[in-house]
Amino acid sequence: MSGSLITVERFDFHADCTRSKVLVGGRRFCFSVEDETRPLGKIVRGETAIPTGTYQLKLRTSPRFSHLYYTRDDINLISRDQWLKLSTEAKKAYHPHETIWVYGVPGFQYILIHWGCTDDDTDGCLCVGDTLGVLEGQPAVLNSRAAYVRLYAAVVLAIRAGGQTITYVNVPPQSLPNAPVAAQTTVRPTGPAPDLRVPNLPPRATA
Repeated sequence: MSGSLITVERFDFHADCTRSKVLVGGRRFCFSVEDETRPLGKIVRGETAIPTGTYQLKLRTSPRFSHLYYTRDDINLISRDQWLKLSTEAKKAYHPHETIWVYGVPGFQYILIHWGCTDDDTDGCLCVGDTLGVLEGQPAVLNSRAAYVRLYAAVVLAIRAGGQTITYVNVPPQSLPNAPVAAQTTVRPTGPAPDLRVPNLPPRATA
């Protein structure tokens, strides 16, 4: 166990992508897909997974991603489509969410954890999904948006409190483990548990 809030265990290596198990607090939570791994120091812009190692976790407003999910409690998310269906008065209670930022990666900037199904959806970032699969002939993770909403609610309080890290490791290639993911657990620093009810989102096979 790495001791980090989030551990990314890379196990499925392809010419164009890398798939991993994502652990939260040492328990398997979901899967992920990134770009392909390369020798240390070799970076092809938009086509390279970050090096293995341990990095800080922070939150930041992303011009590309923050406005696509909204929150009113800084924990639970609703999609922009859901937000647009609210009344004008109800919309005022919500604001765009802050994204999860993998901070301090040498040679990389603004590495985020977000939704997406194949390496086409990432430029070095970590795209999460509930299951493994294939999309248009490419190795993929599926049900990505639902996985992102769950992961966000599980870790955002701890990240906001500070001092949290994420560790990326390579593990031996293995048969694809499509075991059920862990039930949602929120990692929080202290204090009473907030309402973790998340609006039902339809499963999607694409991000």
